[in-house]
Amino acid sequence: MNNNKSSGSDLSTRRRIFAASVHSPLAAWLVLGFSVLLTISAYFVSLQLVERRLQDRFDFRVHEIGQAIEERLFIYEQILWGGVALFHASPERVVGREQWANYVETLNIDRHWPGIQGMGYSIPVTPDEKSVHEQGIQAEGFRDYQIKPEGERDAYSAIVYLEPFDWRNKRAFGYDMWSNDMRREAMARARDEGLAASSGIITLVQETDSDVQRGFLVYVPVYRGRETPTTVFERRKKFQGWVYAPFRAANLMAGILGSSDRDLVFDIYDGVEPGAENLLYSSERASENTVDSPLFSQTQALALLGHRWTIAFRTPADVNINDDSSVPSMVVAVGLIVDGLLFYVILSLHYINRRAQGIAEEMTEKLQTAKEGLQKEVSVRTEELRIAHESLESDIQTQTKTLRDKIHELEKMNNLTSGREMRIIELKQEVNVLVISQGEKPPYGMENDELDSHTTKVSMTSE
Repeated sequence: MNNNKSSGSDLSTRRRIFAASVHSPLAAWLVLGFSVLLTISAYFVSLQLVERRLQDRFDFRVHEIGQAIEERLFIYEQILWGGVALFHASPERVVGREQWANYVETLNIDRHWPGIQGMGYSIPVTPDEKSVHEQGIQAEGFRDYQIKPEGERDAYSAIVYLEPFDWRNKRAFGYDMWSNDMRREAMARARDEGLAASSGIITLVQETDSDVQRGFLVYVPVYRGRETPTTVFERRKKFQGWVYAPFRAANLMAGILGSSDRDLVFDIYDGVEPGAENLLYSSERASENTVDSPLFSQTQALALLGHRWTIAFRTPADVNINDDSSVPSMVVAVGLIVDGLLFYVILSLHYINRRAQGIAEEMTEKLQTAKEGLQKEVSVRTEELRIAHESLESDIQTQTKTLRDKIHELEKMNNLTSGREMRIIELKQEVNVLVISQGEKPPYGMENDELDSHTTKVSMTSE
């Protein structure tokens, strides 16, 4: 039994010691420091998660833009091949000016295909054919028509159709694209390979002094016959002309991508080497947000229509991880609040525990004092009871002795009284006997009960 009490006491003591160590200021500061470290770690982890999410979104947007450019140019290529199909469907491969205008008008390129300045048809012209060609176009009502730029060359080309035939496209009417090295390279590649070919960076003839944009041209070849010749020699021999489209780069990108992306800017370069001289297009915010060390950057190479483009993507200068998400800030704020509350709770428990111990000690002291007072009072009362008990016993003994004495005296008196009564009765009996012997009536009448009572008393007295 004592062992169980001792074990319970030890367990209670150990619990109190453990509670005191846990609810101490040192423990509170240690917990605060550890929780702050955890909060800081959580902050950096959340930053990494946000950065990874931004990286994934950046990579996805890069892929999306590159794919959108490829898909849109593929569609535009099909539109040009549609122009070739128009020649194949026409009698003797001849398409009139009105037919071409109707075809392009049906496409409604201004609405559905932004970036295309127009759709045209250009033909090769030899030096011997140049004069006849110019006269033939002039005879159609274009009196000022001539192949431009002027000058003698080994070979010419001439833009004979270009729709929509507005004021801007009229500037290119009759232009000899073969005279320009950049254009000629793409024209020759389209003719010799039988494929769509894109030129490098050019400034379109249609450009004016305002809103000048860099651009490029896409050519598809038209051959005589139903099928594309299989050899370069045959392609050159059966070559008829080029269906082509001039593109203004900024208008094209606006049509492909829509509004600018807040978190991404990009530059499109002609060829594989980025440089100011090769810059075909820069998104609107690129010049405003140039930064040497962007948050994310990526370079993507595109082979489009037989030509190489390089797209340099990057985040603008004003993009920051913390601007994209409030999660890290919330983690820090919530973490610090929790840390402070935890510190406050532990420290409060320490002071509450101290206060409870003080109250317990105070109550214990009061109980001990009360116990001692009660024990003293009990001792006093016990002594008083002992004295009262002794006094009572003495009184009882005295009273008992007195009572016994009185009883003895009463017994003596009783004995005397009983003897007298017996003598009186005897005398009465003697008198009665004497009177009766004299023949007279006895003067004393005695009943049997009286005689029995007298006899009993005498017996008791004698006992």
